[in-house]
Formats: sequence, C-alpha cells, structure tokens
Amino acid sequence: MLRYSVFLVQISSAWTGFRADSLLLTGTRAKNVQMIELVLTRGADIQALDDNGVGAAEWASREGHISLSETLRASGAR
Repeated sequence: MLRYSVFLVQISSAWTGFRADSLLLTGTRAKNVQMIELVLTRGADIQALDDNGVGAAEWASREGHISLSETLRASGAR
C-alpha cells in the first residue's frame, strides 16, 4: 500500500493540471482510506462531485460503506 501512496505523490507532482479531486472519488470507489487521506492532504476538494453530481461521502453511503462515509463526513463532506 505504501508503494501505491508514493506513486500517487509522484504523479501528482509530475502532472500539471492534475486534480486530486478525481482521485478522492476514485479512492472512495476503491474503498482505499490511505488514498483518500493522501489526496486530502494534497488539496483535494472534499465537496467534489463526479459527472453525475454525486460526492464521495454520498457515493460511499449509497454503496453501503458507512464507516467510509462517516470518515468523509467528519472531514467536512456533505
């Protein structure tokens, strides 16, 4: 898992125009708490919405990942 986090830091440093917001949503769908924590420290917008207008916390809740949804809401997600 650490290698995955290092990889994310490397790509976020290398790509201009890179959006941590999309990785927040990706991390939520993958139920990857480490990825979520990392992209939040890199400036991801906790209120970011996907193309369907669904935020990370709502998506986690809809999919039955209650603890992940609660973690995101504790970080400020609606």
